[in-house]
Amino acid sequence: QGVVKNIGLGQRSHQFHWQAIETGRFDMILTYNDYHVTRTTAYTNGLLQFAEEHNIGVFNGSPMGHGLLAGEDPRTLNTHHMIERDAKAAAKFYDWCQDRKINQRALVLQSCLSQPLIHSTLTGAKTRAELKQNLDAIEEPISDSIWRDLAALNLTEGQV
Repeated sequence: QGVVKNIGLGQRSHQFHWQAIETGRFDMILTYNDYHVTRTTAYTNGLLQFAEEHNIGVFNGSPMGHGLLAGEDPRTLNTHHMIERDAKAAAKFYDWCQDRKINQRALVLQSCLSQPLIHSTLTGAKTRAELKQNLDAIEEPISDSIWRDLAALNLTEGQV
């Protein structure tokens, strides 16, 4: 009937994404908590590149790392369900941003948006105020030296 124009799926397992892409039946995938300042597994394991090779759109969910990177001290959050490495990396990132008086949300969102293999990043804003906060963060100027210093922190998987 032509009612459905595109089909996508969201799944935690990258292996499932690979298999779904190989079927040729999907137009987009949603990966979550797999591409942000402390985790880039969707890129480092080749999933983003594989999706690009197959003309599959990529939505990036949970760029704030399930709240760990949203701007509050992650040590004050209920992180018992989080991987210890994620909580450590988030705390290191939080302290680094605090020491430099850097808008953590700006770094997180702009980092995600700078990845050309990701077509849309879902910010998870629940209110109009959060949406405005995210839009302001996206437009906040960040110097090249801050990006270089952030890269030198080695916050991504296996580095903390």
